Amino acid sequence: MSRHLCFLGMLVAGLVFASAAYDESFALRAAWYSSAAYCPMGDIPSWNCTNCKNNPGFQVEGVLFDASSNTFGYVGADHKLAHSMLSVCVSVS
Repeated sequence: MSRHLCFLGMLVAGLVFASAAYDESFALRAAWYSSAAYCPMGDIPSWNCTNCKNNPGFQVEGVLFDASSNTFGYVGADHKLAHSMLSVCVSVS
């Protein structure tokens, strides 16, 4: 049985997390971005899967898949938050 590990990386413009207070709304938004890596790969470019719809307005710049490592992910921009997002899902046996 394989398991999937997903992570979300944010390239932040203009924010310093070390001094920022916890923001539940931002944390939930980040969780939805990470969960979108579990959506069917074909739904990511159009950003129309169930998890994707929780972060409207996201602009997908690219989708990646490597069959040899069973790695899937996407990268794009959230212009509302001025962030670039990278989410990757890796299958682990």
